[in-house]
Amino acid sequence: MWRARLKAEGLRWSADNSLNVFKRIYQRELGVDSWLEEARLHLSWDYWFPIAYTALTGLRASEACLSLSIIAEQGLEHYYNPRKLCLEHFRFQGFLRRTKNAFISIVSDTLLRELENWDKRVTWDKVRSRLKRLGLPCRLQDLRRNHATLLNMNGIPESIVDLLHGRIGKSVFIQFYLRPDFVQLAHRIQKILHPLEVRLLEA
Repeated sequence: MWRARLKAEGLRWSADNSLNVFKRIYQRELGVDSWLEEARLHLSWDYWFPIAYTALTGLRASEACLSLSIIAEQGLEHYYNPRKLCLEHFRFQGFLRRTKNAFISIVSDTLLRELENWDKRVTWDKVRSRLKRLGLPCRLQDLRRNHATLLNMNGIPESIVDLLHGRIGKSVFIQFYLRPDFVQLAHRIQKILHPLEVRLLEA
């Protein structure tokens, strides 16, 4: 039945589709760590911090840019929830779109201090242009993938990774039963991300 439906929609599912997905999983993008090191070496803080912020939150590039601009203009008073240790993106309409959303990002004390001092409006066009000028490729999508993989490989359930990346599943469990302890979850995620945070934010 599902094959007939795919055919009616003009779609095909074949071994090729499965193989391509497998290759994307198996042939993990190489050199992201080296790319980050190279970018940090050549970029000023105004350009480097948005990249580090993207890597540590898993936000899409445009979302990270919007988040930093909101913080620069409005501060963190109505954005950061100290009881749940996270930024609440869902309070701002710009993060709620038809197909792509961002709800929350868990942040550590170290990252929070950097955000408290952030006062620059930034666009990804500017970041991309600076990377291009330096002869560096733009690998921002890889940062989001790495964030999801890092969390999942360290025991964070797929349902939670999806939630942190702005996706809400349709299952009965997700819709009616999932109620994680966000403080406990935040501490787990902070611990997982700490080694990466040290590399990206500390001298």
